[in-house]
Amino acid sequence: MADITEVGQALVAAIAQAAYPNGTTQASVGNCPILVYQGWPNPQQLEADVRAGKVHISVFPRPGDRVTSVMAGDGDWQEQSNDGTQGVSICEVRRQTRNFQITVWASCFDRRDPVAKAIDSALATVTRLTLADGSQGVMTYLNSTQDDDQQKQGIYRRDLFYAVNYPTTQTETDYAIKEIDLSVRRVVDATDPNSAALGSKVTVALTATSVSTTITS
Repeated sequence: MADITEVGQALVAAIAQAAYPNGTTQASVGNCPILVYQGWPNPQQLEADVRAGKVHISVFPRPGDRVTSVMAGDGDWQEQSNDGTQGVSICEVRRQTRNFQITVWASCFDRRDPVAKAIDSALATVTRLTLADGSQGVMTYLNSTQDDDQQKQGIYRRDLFYAVNYPTTQTETDYAIKEIDLSVRRVVDATDPNSAALGSKVTVALTATSVSTTITS
């Protein structure tokens, strides 16, 4: 179920891994607390945190996207999971590209620059993002900017812009046939050719396959 929220979550996870390469119990790449999240920061909370020596990294989807391919009716279904009783299959029906703004916020350039450099370097090696539904997003670097206009408020920032191409998918829940009950009863030697008992009766009972479909974008 990939949409801009799931893409944002995948970016947050990749950035958090880059900010704390040895885990959150160890020091960050900037030797300071780093908060990574989706959305635009709350101004009051941001100002209080950077004054306390923390660094924020926000992930924000830019307005607008563009469709890059449409595969409705032509996509291949792929089994994503199966526990023996039911499984989930997924099919791509469309792909689109959305630009994301990743902003490093800090109280001074001495805190901003090492963190921004480490995040930029780590993301440069990421070309694919695994999304929550198991599908893949393709990430491409666009450009970066540096903004010191808020230095009077003690806020320094660097923006990194990435484009992510991700799918709209259909998913199906497939239920396995658990049991086939086949019984045959044949009646012979009936003297009346019109007897209802003459002939064969075959009864087949199947546990039907049930499919539910979800379209996500």
